[in-house]
Parts: sequence; structure tokens; C-alpha cells
Amino acid sequence: MANADKNIVAEFNGPSYGTDSKTGISKFHLITPADENGNLVILTGLLNEMPEFSISVDYENGPGADWQDKLMSFMTSDVMQFASMIGSADGSFKNLIKAGTWTKKIYAGYKPGNIELSFRIYASDQLGQSSSQSWINALKNYATLNASNEFSMQNAFENIGRALKNMRYTGNEFSTILFKNLVKPNEDNRSERDKFEEENDKVSKKVSKFNTKIPTAVSNYNAKHNTNISFTISVGTDIDNSTSFFGGASTDAAVPLAARYSIVILNRNGRLDILHHTSFNKTGTIEKIGAWKNMMASPEALKTVTSADIKDFDINEIFTKIKDACSNTDVHPIIDGIKAEYDALAENDDIYDDPLRDSAAKTIYETLNTLEATADKTGQSVVRKYDAMRVFRRFNKENGLGEKLWYLVLYPNVFFNKDNPLIVYISNWEYKYSEEFSPNKNPTPLYCDFKITCCLDQTYSRAQWYRVLAPGVRDRNKNADAASPFERIKSTK
Repeated sequence: MANADKNIVAEFNGPSYGTDSKTGISKFHLITPADENGNLVILTGLLNEMPEFSISVDYENGPGADWQDKLMSFMTSDVMQFASMIGSADGSFKNLIKAGTWTKKIYAGYKPGNIELSFRIYASDQLGQSSSQSWINALKNYATLNASNEFSMQNAFENIGRALKNMRYTGNEFSTILFKNLVKPNEDNRSERDKFEEENDKVSKKVSKFNTKIPTAVSNYNAKHNTNISFTISVGTDIDNSTSFFGGASTDAAVPLAARYSIVILNRNGRLDILHHTSFNKTGTIEKIGAWKNMMASPEALKTVTSADIKDFDINEIFTKIKDACSNTDVHPIIDGIKAEYDALAENDDIYDDPLRDSAAKTIYETLNTLEATADKTGQSVVRKYDAMRVFRRFNKENGLGEKLWYLVLYPNVFFNKDNPLIVYISNWEYKYSEEFSPNKNPTPLYCDFKITCCLDQTYSRAQWYRVLAPGVRDRNKNADAASPFERIKSTK
């Protein structure tokens, strides 16, 4: 009977997803860049207990309560209290208190709770986890304050110099946005510059649309074919070909585009879908697929730009070159299928009915839309480094915050999206070796216990939550078969 009980707890009871039949959903990863050269710190652990995820709601005084406070600060002042009491011959003085309909609270946002990670690593069998020493070294190096961020006069003056440089680049970018959207310059005097900006705007929108639609296309393909394919493509500035001779950022008017891709094709049993190999993993970069405006361009370079400096990229060429890089031809139909899903999304996105049929309404709408777009563009240029890719942005690679931001891959594709992990910082961590030691010639602790506290680095909006939630969680209402256990029981009666 003891052996039977042992066999029961040794297996993961329930449906399996990928390779979780042995570890359940307890496996998690913490990932952060180690340096500017693309090296990553990837830490893996098995949780002792599932961490809770909670949110506390904040409230503040409504306008009525604030107004009541101002009135009471006058009405109940010492002078008014004294005058009321000595002038109250009939004893009708009342002590005023805050109560009633004015003391209302209004919603003032929320604060997500901490995510507590607790796990144990045995020296004899790590169970697929990173070694305890790897965890300790990484936490010491990337979850504590970097000495280079400590205050000093040299660091302060260097920051001032960088701030002035950033102001120059940002000012150039802002002036370009305002010049294009709000000012109506002489077409003859700026025709080439205008064409340059117009072509760049088209390419920028195409890059944004492509990067946004590709994850949905992959998700749609997986849903249709019941597969678990991780296929990411990201088009952006080719960093390797966008530096000057001395290694700094290029000041040319335009810089080349590149497409970075990663393909991992697995099925639910840990083997490849439709392929006959145990694994397929391909990453690469397709360079010089086009060119767009360099946000670090010098004013001198922008004076001589032409529309020919901007080169549009061909989406078909990207997929073709990815297929050419995959020697296993069994992968090609999958790539073609994802391309077809993307084409369908792009086509549907271009079909819409304009509700603004009245010319006056259109004029007002276009004016307001121009102001909104200008505000959005200027705002986005300021906060661009804090977007969903901020873990891999330069400021995090260079430890600009003092300690690192991390991707936390938790409950992958069960509660949270494996391809869009939570972004956290480590607020507290500790480790403790066991008091028991191995009985060999070089005694070592039998295990090491870790406790790590992670916090979201931003207060997530609904759109951000939608991005990080697993597809099965966020799209549950779209799937008629995704009924709850109570609904399934009710439907069978």
C-alpha cells in the first residue's frame, strides 16, 4: 500500500501540458540581460507552494468630502467654537462631526500584491532547477544595488551631460512631430523632407502593425491546428549595422531594419508536431530588409534627406528567408500557415466603414485626431523605453535603474502568457543552507532554501493584463466549449 501511495504522489494528477507531467505548474523562470552583448541570465526553480496573486483597491475622499473638510476647518476652528459656546444662551450649541452623504470615497486605483517565490534546491538532484550557486551569484549581481549607481560628483556630472544630449535628440524628434502635424510649411521649401517623413511614417506604421499582428497570427494557427508552436518575429532597427565607426550610435538620417525570429515547435507530449525529430529550435536575424528614420540622426544629416533614404520592407521576403534558413522542409508548411493567418488579420484590419460621412464632422474629427496623434507621438517618444520590451532595453542592460528588471515566467500558458511574461523587480530575497550535511569526505549541505519577493514594476492597465494573461484565460468567453465545471454539470442534467 505504501508503494501505491508513493506512485500516486510521484505523478502529476491531471491533464498534462508540454512537459509538466512531472512538475505540474510549479516550474518558473526569472530572466534578465547580463550585459549589452545579448547574454542572458536564465534561472529556473520549482516552487514549494503556489504563490497567491492579490490586488488591493485604493480609495480617496470624493469632492464632497474634501469640500466638507474645508468648511469644517473654518466652522470648527477655535475662534468659531468659542464664539458659538459663549453666545449659546439657550444651550443649543452642537458639536459638528463629519458624517452623512458628504463623506464619500471614490476609486483611486489599485496596488498589486507581492509575488512570493519559495523553493528548495537539493545538492544531490536539482530536479531541473538552476544550481543553488547560480541563483546566489545572480541574485547578488542583479538583484542588489549596483555600485556604479551610487551618488558621486562624477556620476552626477555624467548624468547632466547625458541629460543635455537626450534633450537635444528628444527636441529634434519633438520638433519633427510638431512640424509635420501642426505646422503647414511651404511645400516647395520642404518637399524632399516632407516625402522623407511621409515614407518613414508608412514604414513605421507597417513595422508596428506587423509586430502587433504576428503573435495573434501564431495564436490563431495554434488554435486551428491544436499545436503548441512558439514563433516570434520582431522587426526593428538593426543594432549591429546602426553604429558609427567609433562604436557609438549612428547619426545618419536612416538606419537599416532587421527581422529577428525564433521558432520552437513542440506538441503537448514534448515532441514535435508533425516532425520526426525530438526537438526543433531555430533563431536568427534577417539583416538589411529595409531602412527607416534614425531617431538619433544629426540635424545636418536631416537637411539633405530624400525619400529614397527610406526603404520599405517586404513581409513575403521575411517569411521566405526564414523558410530558407530552416533546412527541415517539414517546417515550411507551418511557416506558410502562420503567414496565411497574418495575411487574413492584415486584410480584415484594412476593411472598415467610416461613420463620419458629414464633411463638417470629418473636419472636426481630423483636427482633433491630429492633436491627439501629435500628443500620443510625443508621449510615446518619451516613454518608449518603458514598453513591454523594457527588460531588454538598453537602460536595463546597462543597469540604469540600479538593479535589474526581470521577466517572470510563472504558471506558463495556464494563467499567464508564456510569450509575454510578467515584468518584475526583486524587492527582497534570502537563502539558507540546510543544517544537515552529506556524509562524504567533503561535506556539503543537503539542500538550500530560497525565498524571493517579486513586485510588478508598473500598475497594469486592462490592456496590459490582457497581454500577459494566458490565451485560454483571456479568451475564455470566445470559446463556447470553455465552460466552467459547474456549467458542464448543469448542461448534463
